[in-house]
Amino acid sequence: FASVASVVYKLRMKGYNSLPQAVLDRYGGVSMVFFVLALVYRLENEIWSNAMVVSSFFSSESHTADWWWSAIISTLIPLVYVLMGGLKSSLYSDVLQAITFILGLIIVLCIIAVKHNDNDTLKAYLEDNHTSSSFFVYNPNGSSADTNPLTLKGGMDLLITGAIQGLMSYPFFDPVLTDRTFLAHPRTMARSITFGGLIAGSFIVLFSIIGVYGSMLGRCVDAGACPTTDLNGASLSGVKGGVPAEVAKTIGDGVFNLLFIVMSTSSISTLDSTFASTAKLCGPDFAGFLENGIPTPLRLATVHHMKVGRISMIVMALIGILPLLSNVTELSATTVSGTVVMGLAGPICLMAHVPDSMLWKRGTARPLAFLAPFLACAAVGVCYQLRYSTKNADGSLKYDDMNIDFAPLTMGEGSYGMLLGVNVFGAFLSLFLWWCFATNDYCFGSDFDEEEENKKYLAVSGEDQDQEEEGGGGTE
Repeated sequence: FASVASVVYKLRMKGYNSLPQAVLDRYGGVSMVFFVLALVYRLENEIWSNAMVVSSFFSSESHTADWWWSAIISTLIPLVYVLMGGLKSSLYSDVLQAITFILGLIIVLCIIAVKHNDNDTLKAYLEDNHTSSSFFVYNPNGSSADTNPLTLKGGMDLLITGAIQGLMSYPFFDPVLTDRTFLAHPRTMARSITFGGLIAGSFIVLFSIIGVYGSMLGRCVDAGACPTTDLNGASLSGVKGGVPAEVAKTIGDGVFNLLFIVMSTSSISTLDSTFASTAKLCGPDFAGFLENGIPTPLRLATVHHMKVGRISMIVMALIGILPLLSNVTELSATTVSGTVVMGLAGPICLMAHVPDSMLWKRGTARPLAFLAPFLACAAVGVCYQLRYSTKNADGSLKYDDMNIDFAPLTMGEGSYGMLLGVNVFGAFLSLFLWWCFATNDYCFGSDFDEEEENKKYLAVSGEDQDQEEEGGGGTE
């Protein structure tokens, strides 16, 4: 949140009305098209991933009738009211959904705290085997003497990976977030987004307590210290993995239904924002670019743009649901998409933070300064995803025989050491390639002012002075 607030504030103070417009102005039309396609991919991911959140409460097995109907209905509800009300309906509903989410989450956490406190067997097992029974000190890997949670091996590798993506690339891959940063006054936006990020981060930490409790109880049952009746019919693997629906089952039907309201509210809130962003991206932004050569600001959007936006929402809903036809285990691998878009770090961040006086002339594009880091890092991310993340239904790696090895990039001994190394490499690669092509105006595809360039060359070469002397001698 802080990163996107800072970057967009700088871009808006430079006169840009959207990220696609900024990319178009600095890197050209081809770069903007690639950027829009990346955003469309992200929006499509939001559809199926949030539909799966709701469907998991109706069936623990995928592709059943209840599972399908819940996924479809949870997608149709936000689609209908955003088709009718647009971005404003999404903003208004976000307020109501946030209130429902906060109240529901507080009640669920209070019940979990009481349930945890009353289970003496669970607390004794945790104290003896996992450092502490406290939600904030509990160590799933055993005692802190065995694995310190503040080391790379203890989990800090994943935290650092998230920080790198969150600061340098992932926020700009999220039109649901960035679209809202171009609505209010730049200073108001920057303050509210930063403060909102702190609040959101706090609730993410609180929400994680549900998963921590599931891990505690699941490990206790798995070790035989707690009776299997504590699961209350929930899946042991799901409880250990912190799946909200499975954890809620261990507490009772009341909490299960309440957590369903919390999760479905969060899911629908994300989906309505996704549809609104789809309409803006395909309507004013892309359709405006095709018509006028530049994305159309929201205040100048026409009825035609609205029609394009509404059609795009319907198409996105259909396309977004289709991936659910495939193996759900394979779909979970796409959560490494933040690694695929590490190439946005250089082009977006540096375009914003480097003063215009140090960049090339506005309106003259340097496409390779965007395309080179974006495509190179995308290739690295896709190779990593296929080789190390894409799985079969049984959980085994699907492309284990690929002749790709990222092991030399591994940082530390933790489970996510390779992911961390790939992201660090991607970040530096993005910044380096941007520097290579942004500082050289002779690269293929780059625009330049020929008259101005000739003047600069003559000035540094001294040929202009020779011409003046020759001209002066002729007059004499």
